[in-house]
Amino acid sequence: VVFDHAVASVGFDLVGAHAPLTCESCHGPDNELLFPAPSGQDDCVVCHQSDYDDQHVGSGFATTCLDCHTVDTWEGAEFDHVQASGGFDLVGAHVPLTCESCHGPDNELLFPAPSGQDDCVACHQSDYDDQHVGSGFATTCLDCHTVDTWEGAEFDHAIASDGFDLEGAHAPLTCESCHGPDNELLFPAPSGQDDCVACHQSDYDGQHAGSGFATTCLDCHTVDSWEGVVFDHAGASGGFDLEGAHAPLACESCHGPDNELLFPAPSGQDDCVACHQSDYDRQHVGSGFATTCRDCHTVDTWEDAEFNHLQASGGFDLVGAHALLTCESCHGSDDPSRHELLFPAPSGQDDCVACHQSDYDGQHAGTGFATTCLACHTVDSWQGAVFDHDGQFFPIYSGKHQGRWSDCATCHTVPGDFSSFSCFNCHEHNRTDTDRDHSEVNGYVYQSTACLSCHPDGNN
Repeated sequence: VVFDHAVASVGFDLVGAHAPLTCESCHGPDNELLFPAPSGQDDCVVCHQSDYDDQHVGSGFATTCLDCHTVDTWEGAEFDHVQASGGFDLVGAHVPLTCESCHGPDNELLFPAPSGQDDCVACHQSDYDDQHVGSGFATTCLDCHTVDTWEGAEFDHAIASDGFDLEGAHAPLTCESCHGPDNELLFPAPSGQDDCVACHQSDYDGQHAGSGFATTCLDCHTVDSWEGVVFDHAGASGGFDLEGAHAPLACESCHGPDNELLFPAPSGQDDCVACHQSDYDRQHVGSGFATTCRDCHTVDTWEDAEFNHLQASGGFDLVGAHALLTCESCHGSDDPSRHELLFPAPSGQDDCVACHQSDYDGQHAGTGFATTCLACHTVDSWQGAVFDHDGQFFPIYSGKHQGRWSDCATCHTVPGDFSSFSCFNCHEHNRTDTDRDHSEVNGYVYQSTACLSCHPDGNN
């Protein structure tokens, strides 16, 4: 017979040191338990209350015996302080301490319970008071100390000051250079690492009072020294760099005694006219030229300007016969100093008819020719136009229609209108025969345009 204690006891298995025990160790002659029934497999203290009392009475230890002991033996217990204390681990210098170092005879703490692993001051208030009373130091001891020893503390100013690191010329300073006896600052607290003027207002006033210079000192100075200043005009001006002819200018060329500009501030690096309005007015007043000066000029000199018609016109390049024209050929009117076009602005490089409508009307009015002039003409001359009837429209110089016509009127039956044509002058079909021959052609109609749509090259 194999006896299943777990089933018979409704859940309590005989494991570890319980396995070799006789029934009489826990049960009386009528099988009654010699002590209260355990509530579960881990309810050790129900049976082992006397063991607990013998070892831990008044200690405050929990009765969850398996936190330290095993089911095999009471001996060799391993105590897990982090679990028993609700989260405080014995690390560093805490490891070799005896329980009596922190606990009384009933296991009560000798000082307030720490709120967490890093709450050193809860137990070490007296150490803090001895070293830092009145200093203003935070009680986050691990900012400087370690869990191994109070000695050899390393102070991290960035953490202690909520962000201000001691770098450059600040590193070798003594605490007293900036702090009083209670650690209070001798001047307003800087808002960040680069807020130099909070501490150095007197230095700023000594050098820059009334100058209009920004208080962003690191634009020019470094954290190592006030000397050897490098001035970054782009940074100080919000983006305007001193390049080309601006580089050698003295500050007084553009700024007054309080650093104010002598003319409106440019909106960007290429806003030349903000400062050079008088130069523009002298050269271009009434011309209609844009104030984007760098379209033609450079930052080095006003002289030798190169005019880029393509850029200035928004896309129209002067090519071919246009390259040799004077400005007045296309611009002017009643006031020759004005820059407006004498005809509508072309929509693009190939929109010839916008300017040459009169030329088109003189040659092609009513002809039905398209206004895509470059199909026949070139940008170099109106003369010598080459008309490609076969390539653009219908093959009459090749294929089946080569030599089958005498002049334009053979197909273009409406005088002066080349958009109209007829197939039926040459193709002497009567409609009856044509309709019969195309009876199975979907969409067939007896029209010349329909003929072309099906026979675009003249073949069957």
